[in-house]
Amino acid sequence: MVDRGGLISVSNLLLWEEDRAWEIPWSFGIEHESSIQVKSGRGSSLWDKNVPFNVLADEVVQSTSDMSRIEEVGDVGIDQFMQVLGFRLASIGRSQEKRHRKVLQSAAESTDLKGQLETKETMLSELKKEHSITKEKLKLEKEEHESAKESLGKKESELTTINERIVEVTLQLKQIESSREADILDAFAEGFECSVIQGKFLCPGGEFTAIDPSKIVRNGQLVDDEEVAEEGDDNLAD
Repeated sequence: MVDRGGLISVSNLLLWEEDRAWEIPWSFGIEHESSIQVKSGRGSSLWDKNVPFNVLADEVVQSTSDMSRIEEVGDVGIDQFMQVLGFRLASIGRSQEKRHRKVLQSAAESTDLKGQLETKETMLSELKKEHSITKEKLKLEKEEHESAKESLGKKESELTTINERIVEVTLQLKQIESSREADILDAFAEGFECSVIQGKFLCPGGEFTAIDPSKIVRNGQLVDDEEVAEEGDDNLAD
C-alpha cells in the first residue's frame, strides 16, 4: 500500500475515498448545522466571509479516521490528491459551462425564432386584411359588371325595338308615298278627263281621240313624256 518515497499511492487514496463515501450520510451535516450557527453567530452560507470553516471541518468531515488517513498519505500525496480533485472540478465546471452555454444558445435561438414567428404572424395578418379588402373590391366590381351587363341587355332590347319601329315607319312612309303618288295620278287623270270633256263641249266637232294624258306636245307632235325626259337627261350629259 506504500508507494515509492514511503507515501500512500493516490490511486489507493481514491479507492479509499470511494469505499468511504457511503459512510458520510447527508443528514450528518444537518445534525451539526445548529452548533455551527451558534458558534459563528451568522448563517451557514459558504459565501459569508465570517463562516468558521475550521469549525465546519472539525464537526462535519474531520473524524479521527479521516485525520489518521491524511497523516498516512503525507503532504505529497495530499498535493497529488488536490490536483485530482482540481481536475475533476475543472471537468465538472467545463461540462456545466458547455451545457449552460448550449441552454443559453437554445434560449437565444428560441427568442429569435419567436421574433420571426411574431413578424410572420404580423405579415400574415396584414395579408389577410389585404385579401379581405381585395375580395370586397372584387365583389363590388362583379356586381357592377352584372349591373352593366343587365343594362346593356336592356339597351340592346331597346335598340332592337327601335330598329323594328324604324322598319315599320319606313314601310308606312313608303306606303304613304305610294298612296300619295297614286292619288296625284288619279287627280291628274281626273283633271285631264275633265279638260277633255270641256274641250269636246267647246269644240263639238273636234278630234279628241288621240289625246293621251301620258304625252306632251313637242315640235307639233304628241310624244311620250318619258322620252322627252330621257332626251333631257342625255342633253345634260353632253
